[in-house]
Amino acid sequence: MKKIIRKIFIAIGLKKPLLAYQLVFRKGFLTEYGFIRSWMQGFPVDKDGEYYPWWTYSFTNFISSRVNATTEIFEYGSGNSTIFLSKIVGNIVAVEHDKKWYETLRLMLNKNAELILVSKDDYVNSIKDHKYDVVIIDGLYRNECAFKCVYNLKEAGVIIFDDTDRSDYNPAYDYLRKNGFSRIDFTGLSPCSLNENSTSIFYRENNCLDI
Repeated sequence: MKKIIRKIFIAIGLKKPLLAYQLVFRKGFLTEYGFIRSWMQGFPVDKDGEYYPWWTYSFTNFISSRVNATTEIFEYGSGNSTIFLSKIVGNIVAVEHDKKWYETLRLMLNKNAELILVSKDDYVNSIKDHKYDVVIIDGLYRNECAFKCVYNLKEAGVIIFDDTDRSDYNPAYDYLRKNGFSRIDFTGLSPCSLNENSTSIFYRENNCLDI
């Protein structure tokens, strides 16, 4: 336990052992949301050790209460969010370009989750012709994925875009705005990070999340 306290201490620059101890053992945001456990394990989990998305905590709280067994999702980029959402939604299809990660993840998913292995060349167009309630952009070629996936949304469909604190994706933000999408940002703490991060929803009127 002393090693755990020392690691937290070093990571956040604390000089008082008592404060580090309280962060580990006191019931508060960092423990109740699994931040401390995630930090020690090196990947996102909740307080019980279940896989948890890399998204901001505020966004994960929001989306988990707005999707259900009727929701169909397509995800550019697979991972913890795929595992997490497969326990909530009716169907999720995720695309992955890394074969090693694909082979690992596919054994961890529920039957309602489909994982597709594609080459980088086929990544953007892997969404095909189906229309979804939610499209998640959290992988490669995010600008291009945003341009493409608008045509694969149901009338009430929304786009979830991670890491929107990055200016690299300004072309996507501008494109979506020009195509009638509004934007709401969920900015704050996310697992395994001491920086401020953002996950955003791009939506139109009468959307499936009732925004």
